[in-house]
Amino acid sequence: MKTLLTLLCYTLFYFGLFAQAEIRHPPTNTILTASIDFQDGDIYTDSGGSVENYSLEERSTLTLCAPAGQTFSISFSSFITERDFDFLTITGSLSSDNRYSGNDSPGVVFSSEGGCVDLDWISDVIFPDEGWVATFSIETIAPIPTLSQWGFITLLFSCLILGTIVLTNSTTNRCQFP
Repeated sequence: MKTLLTLLCYTLFYFGLFAQAEIRHPPTNTILTASIDFQDGDIYTDSGGSVENYSLEERSTLTLCAPAGQTFSISFSSFITERDFDFLTITGSLSSDNRYSGNDSPGVVFSSEGGCVDLDWISDVIFPDEGWVATFSIETIAPIPTLSQWGFITLLFSCLILGTIVLTNSTTNRCQFP
């Protein structure tokens, strides 16, 4: 019995730790930051979530921001709104700045490094629809090597081809040949 209880606790902890959060489009203007307020693999939906329709007369902007050194993308797997009356307008992206309605999906929306994307949602007074479901992906950008790092990398490859490296101090590096 004790083993079964322990196994159950570990299972609940594992699924709780690695579960995807569902981020619903908020009813008021909101700013969320990647890796803090939403994580890689989290789900982004309309106000009705992934199973219910969105509500009537909604008007709000969700601003998603990537911290310095990161980018994010939002991949829409479904998108159904009342055509020509309910709109998701995307601005600030690298790929999908536009106004979307009906089943014209934004596809994949990309942020710039350290940039923000605005998702402005407006629904009218009749005919709420299924809305949307999308998945967040977050990427960390590797820093670009400085000139001094490039010099060291060049020295390293030269020495690997021609001989061995002898690092004497931080200002003088030389190759030693057999």
